[in-house]
Amino acid sequence: MFKRLFWLPLALLLCAAVVAQEAACPDLVQQALDYIARQCSTIQRNQACYGNLQVNAVPLPDATDFKFDAPGDIADIAGIQSLSLSALTLPDRWGVMMMSVQADLPDSVPGQNVTMLLFGDVTLENKGGAVKPVLLDVTASRNVRVRSGPGTQNGQIGSLSAGDAVQADGRNEDSSWLRVIVSEGTAGWVSADLVQVTGDISTLAVVEGTEIAGTTYGPMQAFYFTSGIGSADCIGAPQDGLLIQTPEGAGKVDLLINEVQVSVGSTLYMTAQTSGDMDIAVLEGESIITAGGTTVTVPAGAQAGIPLDANGLPAGAPKLESYDDETIGRLADLFPALPDAITPAPAVNPEDLVIVPLSGQWSSTTAASSMTCTVEGFTTTVPLPGASTTLTLNFADGAIVVTGGEGEMPPPLQPTGPDTYSVSYSVEGSADITITLRAISPEELSGSMVMSGTCNGTIALTMSYRDG
Repeated sequence: MFKRLFWLPLALLLCAAVVAQEAACPDLVQQALDYIARQCSTIQRNQACYGNLQVNAVPLPDATDFKFDAPGDIADIAGIQSLSLSALTLPDRWGVMMMSVQADLPDSVPGQNVTMLLFGDVTLENKGGAVKPVLLDVTASRNVRVRSGPGTQNGQIGSLSAGDAVQADGRNEDSSWLRVIVSEGTAGWVSADLVQVTGDISTLAVVEGTEIAGTTYGPMQAFYFTSGIGSADCIGAPQDGLLIQTPEGAGKVDLLINEVQVSVGSTLYMTAQTSGDMDIAVLEGESIITAGGTTVTVPAGAQAGIPLDANGLPAGAPKLESYDDETIGRLADLFPALPDAITPAPAVNPEDLVIVPLSGQWSSTTAASSMTCTVEGFTTTVPLPGASTTLTLNFADGAIVVTGGEGEMPPPLQPTGPDTYSVSYSVEGSADITITLRAISPEELSGSMVMSGTCNGTIALTMSYRDG
């Protein structure tokens, strides 16, 4: 009896402690949000804001006047080498910070930026270009296009008129392109042949941006990222991770995360563990993810899971799956910190996940084969050499609309399953035709064309995406 009486008050104390911890969790989340609202409202393009304790920022060696030590501090992201945030530890430790990133958004819309909200046990290493301290005056000799990277293969983000004066803060290795500051917190690239430079170009530092497939990534447009698995101190608190939101109406923005190409026009939630998975959940809109040579289109309510090796790099192709509503629901308290209000889509039924082909130019290839044709009572075998045709595919209302090429185009191919499409139609006086295609990925379709009538046979058909 005595032992039972002894354990009763101890159990009550433990229950009280648990209740107190659970009560403290939303208070700490709200405190962090209040800091973001009060201290980070003045954040500008390509800047980071310290939201809540604790955030450790390591500056680049040549970053000047860098200060990022306490809530409310704001720093240029181009001067940040790496970040590490504190996991949620009661009573007051939970690292939260916000970044406003230009990425590849054009300079003509300075008010539109990619918002990144980091929280909990998160580390991030900047792999984009960095602003250097040496500056030279530059004057445009004519109308000049300002590009996102050195080379005409990079997209235009702005322009200079003849006589416009800016400053250069870097160059590429052979000095054929200069990086110029076109507005506060925004930089782009111009051809050195089209501007006049006051001073010695060789004194500018070589800007080492991250480049893949001809694209140069700006500060925090390319980074390495890992996150923890949440906090035992706060049951129901948001799992450590990263929220990314692109501005409405801005189209897709390209990011490079752990060397995974992420084209996003929506709001994402991300987590990543080395020797585990990087999960990219799409809360609204859609995202196109490329890793391991495979591209998937992720709709709202789903996520792409990419296996990572011990170095945090892709170890395989992305897997498309529905996300967990409960995990997403635990993020709700953080949504007010984002510029645009959102209501996350409900988790997609796994059976309804569709591999959506990309719209644009495709190569349609038929394999060499033969057909049996009967004309006026005579039957003969007709050889069919393989052929390739350029077609334009548009994915609309769940169907594939084909245009271009030669001959009569079929009606839209209708979805017949999660990744299959089919259409049957007749060509007057010739044959009935049935085309069946399976989406291997958003960039590859494979199937057959079956003809019956005057000519009978089956032709193997493959389609490959060429460009947007």
